[in-house]
Amino acid sequence: MQWNEAKKWIRTFRDHAGSSVRLVILPHAGGNANYYRDLVGFLSADVECIIIQYPGRQERLQEDMVDNIDDYADRITDVLRSMDDGGKRTILFGHSMGALIAYQMLHRNAHMLTSIEKLVVSCHTPPTRKDNKKYKKLDDDESVIEYLQSVGGLHDMVLEDKTMLELIIPAVRNDLVAVRNFSLTQAYKISVPIYGIHATEDFGVNISDMQMWALLTEKEFELVQLSGNHFYMSNQWNKLADYLQRLCYSVVSTS
Repeated sequence: MQWNEAKKWIRTFRDHAGSSVRLVILPHAGGNANYYRDLVGFLSADVECIIIQYPGRQERLQEDMVDNIDDYADRITDVLRSMDDGGKRTILFGHSMGALIAYQMLHRNAHMLTSIEKLVVSCHTPPTRKDNKKYKKLDDDESVIEYLQSVGGLHDMVLEDKTMLELIIPAVRNDLVAVRNFSLTQAYKISVPIYGIHATEDFGVNISDMQMWALLTEKEFELVQLSGNHFYMSNQWNKLADYLQRLCYSVVSTS
């Protein structure tokens, strides 16, 4: 992938000169890079934080969306490979749909992503467990709105703004269909440790679901719980940053 194309996918929100480790954030279904902007402010200057901006949202609104998990995984792999940085040690964090994409990146393209040393998966069942009931009906806007309300991803102010809904709903529907259509019939173990985050009030993903991620790594597995719903981080970015930064520092200390 040419750099001019790759940089469309990358948001940083601050100077990262001199950073020793990289944290790559893969957003949720319908999500955008700006949602994770506050996280960057709670990370130390030693951590370069890159947030992936998917096509079809915000300044990329006019671009065609990616409609399946494997294509997301391969294209983001190409984005990371295009960065000329000598292979900076990297942690990959995926929230919800982002967790599936991150896992597939390492499952499909591990030989091209040797700088990635840890995978953090947040609030999503592992790909070996299918739960299509959650995404069964997505054709009409009301069904998408109901889904967003059920996971705590839709504020009343947005619900009352038809223009905003018209911008949000297509991306959410596109990504949820991609999740619904994704299947993995065999548990492929990746060669990096997996760290899971379970939200205590995320009623769509229980703790036993998150524990099953342990079956998908050849290395260690750790599971932590943070209070809140599916979007637990929205009022506690500092706690998520503290956890991710601890993982980043442990990468640096072993270098």
